[in-house]
Amino acid sequence: MKIFRGILFLLFIFLVIAIVILGYLGFIPGLSDLMGSTKPRDLGIKYTQADYDSAGEKNKVKIIVVDSAPDIKSSIICSGSQAIEASFTQEELTARININSQNWKYFPVKSVQIKINQDGTAESSGLLLIDNIEGFAKATEFKDIDIQKVLSKLKFVRKEIPFYINISPIVLEGQANVVVKKAELGRLAMPQDFSEQYKQDINYYISRLISSAAFPGLYVTSMNLNGGQMNFKGRLPESITTAKKIVEL
Repeated sequence: MKIFRGILFLLFIFLVIAIVILGYLGFIPGLSDLMGSTKPRDLGIKYTQADYDSAGEKNKVKIIVVDSAPDIKSSIICSGSQAIEASFTQEELTARININSQNWKYFPVKSVQIKINQDGTAESSGLLLIDNIEGFAKATEFKDIDIQKVLSKLKFVRKEIPFYINISPIVLEGQANVVVKKAELGRLAMPQDFSEQYKQDINYYISRLISSAAFPGLYVTSMNLNGGQMNFKGRLPESITTAKKIVEL
């Protein structure tokens, strides 16, 4: 009987530890909320409407928001192309991504903070919107990954998963050279060798995403981080039209 009670006690301890760990990692609704694991890391970056407006004056991209579109592909339309050379602060970038995220149905993240460090690295945290990933991939014609197959295997419990990433990014003539120093999904850290093991794939997909194939009119001649700012030279669309919802005709 004592042995039986001992086994039950050990099993109980094991379950408690497992629940606590999974809750901390962000995969148990309710408990994860109490533990703060469903919230993105606070990087201390605050933004205002003035930051958004300032970034818009620099990149000269006109944002047009419509109520609806008939399909995924037409939910975001890039028009024209213009040469741009400008530097953006972390507050301007944070403002731009958060305010624009409210205007497109398939924007894949929200509650984002971007922090640019003096050593040329950048940190970003926010919420990954699981239900928007497939629509985002289709809208940007990401045909070389079966997004639906990947998502079905992952089987996320939550629809909004916190993420954190620390990277050293450089882009030259449209080719990305990004080193991932640290990455987390929920509170689950990617293995230390993640960056080296998948470096070629990471840079291929980033290069694909920042090309005119994904967003017509976009071309990055150079992009780097220096002096606490992102320095950009290249071409951007003259206007981007986004829809808040899809209404099939």
